[in-house]
Amino acid sequence: MLDHTIYETKSLKQLKSEYKKWEKEVETMRKKCIDESDTFDTFMEKTHDMKEKMFFIDKYIRKKETPTVEFGKEWNGELIELVRFGSWCLQNSVTDTNGKGYYATITSKSDIEIKPTDVEFGIVRNDFTHVLWFGNNNS
Repeated sequence: MLDHTIYETKSLKQLKSEYKKWEKEVETMRKKCIDESDTFDTFMEKTHDMKEKMFFIDKYIRKKETPTVEFGKEWNGELIELVRFGSWCLQNSVTDTNGKGYYATITSKSDIEIKPTDVEFGIVRNDFTHVLWFGNNNS
């Protein structure tokens, strides 16, 4: 597994640039695999390391982005304390595929997503106290 902590010290601008670089590399490989009539499994194998880097870079981008915050609105999601949400993530009660969450406080919601795997890998913002979670049944 990739040592993702190498991204901790990079600036937001550097992270976004690196993400775009890997995105282009994946697209180049996709076209090459099509030209060579490779299977989807071969494409996935050839791009695994690139996609793993993108997976972690995305997490650090979301950790470092400046959020836009909305106040005083009611949302249909479930407002969960960040610590409790973390417990749910580690117990696999919520996953990246069974809903969507946003960093929040008791009175506000940000536009920055939080994913359960962010918690799993310890890539979590500390400037919010809650998560507004939209499970697949209310997203």
